[in-house]
Formats: sequence, C-alpha cells, structure tokens
Amino acid sequence: EFDATGPTPGSNMWVKIGAKNDGTVVAAEAVMKFEAGAYPGSPVTAGAMCMFAPYAFPNMQVDGYDVVLNKPKTGAYRAPGAPNASFASETVMDELAEKLGMDPLELRRINGTKEGERQVHGVAFPRIGYMETVHAALEHEHYATPLTGPNRGRGVASGFWFNVGFQSSVVINVNSDGTVNLIEGSTDIGGTRASIAMQAAEALEIPYEDVKPRVVNTDSIGYTDVTGGSRTTFATGYAAHDAAQDVIAQMKGRCAGSWNSDEAPVTADDVDYSDGTFVNKKNAEQSMTFKEVAASLPRTGGPLTGSATVQPRGVGGALPPMWWMWKST
Repeated sequence: EFDATGPTPGSNMWVKIGAKNDGTVVAAEAVMKFEAGAYPGSPVTAGAMCMFAPYAFPNMQVDGYDVVLNKPKTGAYRAPGAPNASFASETVMDELAEKLGMDPLELRRINGTKEGERQVHGVAFPRIGYMETVHAALEHEHYATPLTGPNRGRGVASGFWFNVGFQSSVVINVNSDGTVNLIEGSTDIGGTRASIAMQAAEALEIPYEDVKPRVVNTDSIGYTDVTGGSRTTFATGYAAHDAAQDVIAQMKGRCAGSWNSDEAPVTADDVDYSDGTFVNKKNAEQSMTFKEVAASLPRTGGPLTGSATVQPRGVGGALPPMWWMWKST
C-alpha cells in the first residue's frame, strides 16, 4: 500500500489574519509545511491555492514548504492539501469573529470572494456562487434556531477546491423506446456514473430514469484520462453534455427529413427543440417528442449515436460554506 499509494501528508501551519473593527480583513499571512516523504511532491501547492480562496483579502501571502524526510512517499487524498489548509485558516477566521463579537458567517459575508476577484496565486475567479451560499446559510431557519441544552454548538467553515479538465470521451446511443445508453470511461467514484447521467438527461431534456449509464473498459471507449474527484463530473460530464447536443442535432435532421417536401422545404436549422419536443419553426403544427423521434429512427435512417471527446481547460469555482451542529459526548 505504501509503495502504490502512500499516506496523506502531515502538516504544520501558521496563520495570521488582521481585520478592522467592522470585520473587514486587511491582510492575511500563512506559512505551510507539508510532509513529502522520501521524495519531493507533497500537495503543499494545492493547499496554498486553497487556504484563503473563499475570501477577497486585499493583501495575502502564503509560503509553502515541501519537506522531504525519512518516511514513505505521501499521496493524494480527497482535495489533497486543502483540508489541512482550510482547517488552519478557518480556525483563525472563527477566532477572529469571536474577538470581534461577530457572527462567523457574517464575517465571511463581509470578506467573501466574488467573480473577478483574484486568488492568492493571481488567477481571477470565474462565475462562482460563494456569496449566494453564505446568504442562504445566514437566512436559513436552522442557522437561526436557538441552541438548547448543554454542550451544544454550531460550527461554520468555508472551503475551496478547483477542477481540472483533461481528456474525456462519451458515446450516447438512442433506443427506439426513447431511452438512451450512455457509454463512458470514468470509473465510478462516489456516484459519478449518476452525476454524468443526470447531466446528459438535462441536456437531452428527458427524464433521468431514461438514461442508462455504463462504464466500459479502455478498449470500448475513446481516450479518457484518470478518474479523479476533481475532474470526473466536470470533464466527463462536459463530454456527456456535448454528446447529447450531437444527438439533438442529428434528431433535428431526422425531423427535417420527415417534414421536408417540395412545397415546404425543411432543414435541420428550421427545427427547434425545447421541453423534450421538436417543432418545425415554419409550421408549429409539425412536432414530435423525443420518444416519437426515437421510435421513428428505423424508418428515417436507422440507429442514432452521438459522441463527444473533450479537453476542457480552466478551473471551477469555490465550494460552498459548510455549517453543522454538534453535541459533545
């Protein structure tokens, strides 16, 4: 196990955050030391990227050290580096809120990051929903419910992890009963087979139950990179979406072929698809549901298969804040 994977890294972190009396943070600093084991390569870089990511602090500095020592090589475990970093920074944020006499979620609302704000490593955030989730938590009845009984508390934390793209391939076969077979090459980890099927169903505008996902071996699907929690739903889901668009485009062509005539020519561009129904934009009386088009495939050209290969770039946005209640034992 140590040879093939390796333990998660031990870490030592120092964090300092300074704020005005109104809760506006003016500066944050951190020093991170991660165990790499016998060879360099701990996830200290990822931890440094994630530590202050939920916040738009005007001044930030993070120094990270990859510490080589006489131990087994460390490996990646779920958002490698980020839980360690978030534990340190979020603990200090809570301590700061306590010293200011401020609700910890309110402190995060004041300093939360938004689209366009730059992260500590200089990259600007794309469209994210961090502030929306903070507001939702602040306004939720569970957060406002008074705590009763001894030894009860309510914890708050914000976290961040980025997505990576890499290469993924998906094939969608349309069956005559209106169901589809979704073929992909990302081994299921924690429900990714379902999440990718849901994305395909939404793109096709059909019920999720009508999508039959299957993970196949590398000889049965186009090239698909490593399965990882940071890319599978993102990249293979991206491929599923694009394969669904390929299916819809071909179905529009089948509809156009069925409706076309010398008196009233119809092309695929004349066909609209919405709410699971194809409609002739020139003649609204001509329409077919997804299932009806699927049933007509043997008469309109035979089996229909959509496919996509993708290599999406860029990273995803911040994850939402987490809050929970506990009772000490």
